[in-house]
Amino acid sequence: MTKNNKQKFVYKYSFGGRIMRKLRMLIALVLLPTMMFAQSTTAKLAGVVADADGNPLVGANVVVEGSNLGAATDELGRYYILDVPVGSYDLRAEYIGYTTVIESGVRTSVGFTTSVDFNLDVAAVAGQAVTVTRERPLINPNATNTTRVVDKELIDAFAVRGVSNIVNLQTGVVNGFFRGSRSGDSRYYVDGVPVKDVYGGGNLLNGNSQAALQEISVQTGGFSAEYGGANGGIVNIPSYSLRPGDVIEVREKSKALESITDSVKANSSSYEWLEFSSDSLKGTFVAVPERSQIPENIKEQLIVELYSK
Repeated sequence: MTKNNKQKFVYKYSFGGRIMRKLRMLIALVLLPTMMFAQSTTAKLAGVVADADGNPLVGANVVVEGSNLGAATDELGRYYILDVPVGSYDLRAEYIGYTTVIESGVRTSVGFTTSVDFNLDVAAVAGQAVTVTRERPLINPNATNTTRVVDKELIDAFAVRGVSNIVNLQTGVVNGFFRGSRSGDSRYYVDGVPVKDVYGGGNLLNGNSQAALQEISVQTGGFSAEYGGANGGIVNIPSYSLRPGDVIEVREKSKALESITDSVKANSSSYEWLEFSSDSLKGTFVAVPERSQIPENIKEQLIVELYSK
């Protein structure tokens, strides 16, 4: 037996070798559920495109305006658009020879399917378009369990602050207890990542800025099998997503804060994807940046590891 083979044999059957094998197995068991059971942070759009008589239009285009999302209808006039970020959109349906219809104010919620049907009339003039303002339904027919969604408008209008206080305002929740369960029986997800404190049993919510929340979805029962480790309730918190053209500015009462003025003076960097005026403290989001366009030393892997604990 050669020297290298002897060293491998001794390592394989030594106490240190057995510990390392168990450690690798433990790491695999910890990381595998994180990769397999990542929760959805997006929504789905679906519906039917038909003519005025209800006949399906095959190959009609349905596009989410301001994005690269869209789909074409099948032989039954049905379309499905997956992985739609949570928010409010304008949905456009068009077909050659028919009037283009734009459904504005279509709201999506995390984990839900929003149904939008279109009826197109024969166009008398080429390029004719009709815009329809959508009213939000009181009841979501796609909700199969007890779910309450608090959108950004309500979050900004609430007199209370903090995710926990907003959740406590929902029916069936009292001081963090969902329908009489223990406080540790609930599970919170931020952008699809569980923020469970594995040591204390609670949920790590102190780092969530209320201004950065898109919505808060509270499920107090009947949630699907994709959610595990919870007997009380499920809370989904997707972060607010910027779109090209959005304007960001510092609040008027905060413009005089020394911390903000010092930060603006110290940071003179310019970015291709952001137009910013240091005089008015207002910026315009131009485009979604690539990772190479962000010079800051951000270690994304550490962020994922923090949320995955």
